[in-house]
Amino acid sequence: MKNIFKILLVSSFFVTSLFSYEIKFSKEFSKSIKQDLLVANVSIQVKKENEVYVNGSISKFAEYITSFTGDVEKINSKYSIYPRYVYTNGEAILKSYNGNLEYQFKSKDEASLNELLKQIMLLKDGAEESVLIRNLSWQIDEKELNSIFDELRIEGISWINTYKMTLSKRIGASCKVKDISFNTSFDRYAPRMEMMSVSKVGTSFATMPKLEQSDKDVKYNVNYILECR
Repeated sequence: MKNIFKILLVSSFFVTSLFSYEIKFSKEFSKSIKQDLLVANVSIQVKKENEVYVNGSISKFAEYITSFTGDVEKINSKYSIYPRYVYTNGEAILKSYNGNLEYQFKSKDEASLNELLKQIMLLKDGAEESVLIRNLSWQIDEKELNSIFDELRIEGISWINTYKMTLSKRIGASCKVKDISFNTSFDRYAPRMEMMSVSKVGTSFATMPKLEQSDKDVKYNVNYILECR
């Protein structure tokens, strides 16, 4: 990975006293890194008049996901079963029982996550069950991203300490760092693959196009203020 930086040429000078002045400018630091964390959100819905069927169906998916031994982080955000009523002439009539199971999956092992998604789709049995996989995307692991931000901050501080000494010698003045501020510039999401519900289209997981990994630039735009006298 190669560090890239650009110095914005526009600097502004402000006289702060009779013998000192400020120099304001910005510099960009960046690092390119490959996104290696595959993330998918899965929603499973079951609708039927029979509450026992809905409960059994939701449990079927939940038990398989829990027992899956591949290298996949499984984050359960919702598990619910509730009755749905319609009202006719002021009377509540039971229409169906709705079951909902939602997970977010994360893995650096693409094959493991693909296998899990494929098996979840294969578990679907009948029109009453719906599986929706959405926002499948490559991302950068949060811990790794924070580590990169730390590296760029240190680089930005180290650079300005060297620069102020070089500047002081060239202009024959004593310059010190008065202020540093950091602005991040990073879209943590790669292009996403949106998938339709399996209950609505005759799509199999095998027919889905492969989601390619890509490099992302993590950038820090650093604003400096030097005071020279």
